[in-house]
Amino acid sequence: MDMDTDTATGATAEPELALDLDTEHGWDVGSFLTGLILGATLGAGVALVMAPASGSRTRRRLRRKVRRLGRQAAERWDDTRSRARDMLDERRAEFRSRVAKARARSRNGDYDDADEDEG
Repeated sequence: MDMDTDTATGATAEPELALDLDTEHGWDVGSFLTGLILGATLGAGVALVMAPASGSRTRRRLRRKVRRLGRQAAERWDDTRSRARDMLDERRAEFRSRVAKARARSRNGDYDDADEDEG
């Protein structure tokens, strides 16, 4: 490999290193790494689930962890649902208030103040 020398500064440029995988067959680094990580994760999961009887402690821990995650997910869902209901109730009350004010203005013939309550 030749190193190029910049004649103005006398500095040598390092040759470019490129990772060239078999592009003829459609390989690329991202696909390879994705497959490697997916395979390792799947293998670890199967190993935990298929552990022999001596691995009963591992399976028990796994069951506890799954239950705990399930409870946490249920709590978060309940919290999110509760907040969404509260927001919906607030919006309904706000809407009803605006409708009542609009009806009152309509009955009184007071159309000029309609834009003031919009903000």
